[in-house]
Amino acid sequence: ESSLSAHLHGHVELNVAADEKTLFVEVHSPSQSFLGFEQKPQSDQQKTLWASVKNQWEKQTLEMFQIDPSLECIVTQAHMDMHFEEEEEHHHHDEANKAHKAESHDEREQHSHQGYEPLTGEHSEIKGEAMFLCNKEIKDLQLIVKLKKHFQNIEEIEVQVLPNSGVPYSKTLTKDKAILDF
Repeated sequence: ESSLSAHLHGHVELNVAADEKTLFVEVHSPSQSFLGFEQKPQSDQQKTLWASVKNQWEKQTLEMFQIDPSLECIVTQAHMDMHFEEEEEHHHHDEANKAHKAESHDEREQHSHQGYEPLTGEHSEIKGEAMFLCNKEIKDLQLIVKLKKHFQNIEEIEVQVLPNSGVPYSKTLTKDKAILDF
C-alpha cells in the first residue's frame, strides 16, 4: 500500500542512518508540508515554488543537516521527488470530483484498475534523499536538523535514527533547530 495513507499535513517522517563514514538521510511527507499545496504544480507560481523547494533540498543540504565541521563531510547525492496518489484511493474534496465519483461509482466496482490514471491531483507526497560522505567515522556527535527553519509549513518531524554504534531510537522534533545524537 502507498505510504500516502498516513497523510498528515505539517508532518514529516525523517530517517537518518550512519554507516561508518556515510550518513543517509531520507524524508517522506505530504507535499503540503513543503509546498503549502498538494496538487501537481500548475500555475507558474506553484512550479517556481516546487523548483525552489527541490533546489533548496539538493543545493542547501548541509544547511538543513549540519554535521560537525571536523568530520569534513560532503554531500555526495541529494534529490527530491513528488509522488501522486492513485485516483481510486483518493477521497475527493471539490464538487466537480464528487459529481464524477458519484457517476462512475458503479463502474469502478465492476472494472479492473486499468484505465485509471494518477491524479493531476490532490494528495501527493514528497520524498527526499541525501547522502553525506565524511572523512571520519560518524560517532559521538550531534546532527543539527534545520528543516523547519527552511520549510515553514512543517510542524513536526518524526525521526528514526540508526547510529553507527549504540541503539536505534525515535524522536519527535518540533523546534526550528533540533539536535540528534550519534
